Amino acid sequence: MAGAVLQLSKSLNSGNGVPTPERRAKAIDLLIDDKAFSLEGESDLLELFAENVAYADTYLATKKKESRVLFGNKIIKRQQKEVDELEN
Repeated sequence: MAGAVLQLSKSLNSGNGVPTPERRAKAIDLLIDDKAFSLEGESDLLELFAENVAYADTYLATKKKESRVLFGNKIIKRQQKEVDELEN
C-alpha cells in the first residue's frame, strides 16, 4: 500500500498532466505575449485561469494563436453568460 501511494505521489509531482503554478504562469505569459485581448479581456482570462487551471492548460497547449484567441473569447463569453444568469 505504501508503495502505491509513493508511486502515485511521484507521478503527480512529475508534471505529467498535473496543473502546476509554473504552467499557469507560462499560460499567463503567453496570454500577455499574444496581445490579442483588451486589458479587461486579459483580466477576465487571468481570473478564469486562477479559478480553473484546465483553462490555463488548454490555452498554453494550443499552438495556433488564432485558436487560443477564439478559445479565450469563448470562455469569457461563457463566464459572462453565467454571471448574467445569476443576476436574473
